[in-house]
Amino acid sequence: MLSYVIRRSLVLIPTLFVITIIVFTLIHAAPGDPLDIYLDPTLDPRDYAEVRERMGLNQPIHIQYAYWVSHFFTGDMGISFNYGRPVWELLKVRIAPTILLMSLALLSAYLIAIPIGTLSAIKQYSPLDHTVTALAFVGISMPNFWLGLLLLSLFAVTLGWLPSFGMKELIGGGDLIDRIRHLIMPVIVLGTAYMAGITRYMRAQVLEVKNEEYIKTARSKGLREYWVISKHMMKNSLIPIVTLFGLQLPVLLGGALITEQIFSWPGMGYFFWRGVTARDYPVVMAILTLSAVLTLLGNFIADLAYGFLDPRIRYT
Repeated sequence: MLSYVIRRSLVLIPTLFVITIIVFTLIHAAPGDPLDIYLDPTLDPRDYAEVRERMGLNQPIHIQYAYWVSHFFTGDMGISFNYGRPVWELLKVRIAPTILLMSLALLSAYLIAIPIGTLSAIKQYSPLDHTVTALAFVGISMPNFWLGLLLLSLFAVTLGWLPSFGMKELIGGGDLIDRIRHLIMPVIVLGTAYMAGITRYMRAQVLEVKNEEYIKTARSKGLREYWVISKHMMKNSLIPIVTLFGLQLPVLLGGALITEQIFSWPGMGYFFWRGVTARDYPVVMAILTLSAVLTLLGNFIADLAYGFLDPRIRYT
């Protein structure tokens, strides 16, 4: 087990470097220039060249990458072109809102979808199963922006029950009740999409294992149905769900671009979109690199979790 962990850890480092090289190259290969938004017909070309030099944009791309990577992995994410401030200083105030929103959405989705998917599979072809399957397809097919606009129209505009933007009231807000009221609609929008997919995964896995020989053996030994389902059936059905969670881990920092824009949520997704539209290379690279780190880490954790869920898996 220890040797496996060491080998996997050593593989993560070059993988991360390759990812950063590809992302850095693609960002700089895209048409346009970060200084396009500042172009002024009356600007002296020498002043324009001086600004490019000060921002390091006049260097060859491999020199720019070497400078960026040598600073990034020492904790210096660079200076934002758009804001003129350190990128980490801008990110750290947006990480907490994104983690709060995304963790609540993922937690609610898993807590609801896993038992519902299991129950749907156990009651296969029953009215409950057909209802759950239909609702799951609707949830998967429904665009986030459309559901978000519907909720805004109903609960914020028509009924006036919930606030329409931000994470707290501008004046006199910020207490627990105020935060909950601002969280309800974004969590519903994000949780619906995650819940639908997880429900389908869980149903499919339970259907696959519920007729296995070890399930029949457990029942023949006189185990109560509750223990057969929870200890044997669900446990062995969770392996694909763990993989899915590993792939979804980056959203804890990456945020939800569309949903955060609809509800003006001050998180990483909204900040990332601002960085892309302004061609703010340091901001875009910082967020994409952090997402890559979480993706690799999520897959690593998922691989380790397999051994705990399925004793047949051995690490060598």
